[in-house]
Amino acid sequence: MGDLHKAADHYQNALALDPDSADTLNNLAILRAIQGDYDKARSLLEMAMASSPDRWEAFYYMAGIYARQNKVAESIEWLKRSFDRGFDNWNLLKTDKNMENIRNMN
Repeated sequence: MGDLHKAADHYQNALALDPDSADTLNNLAILRAIQGDYDKARSLLEMAMASSPDRWEAFYYMAGIYARQNKVAESIEWLKRSFDRGFDNWNLLKTDKNMENIRNMN
């Protein structure tokens, strides 16, 4: 409902119950990235990757964090890793504001 701090508290409580939940780790990482805490977001995504290494989501979100920081080479590398794990939502890639730096490459 727009209260990022309260949402973060709820995700932390969920992680206390299930610390290996890739979905919760991914969602908390997205929230931390929105708040500008990219280091924490990356750490949470690394935990999600360790928990579910065959899922593409954390790898895609990692690419988005690097793209937001204008670290294009790193972002592309993480995108490739998400493709290797089955990412195929091309409409998301075309519209994701986090990926503008990638799309605008000449």
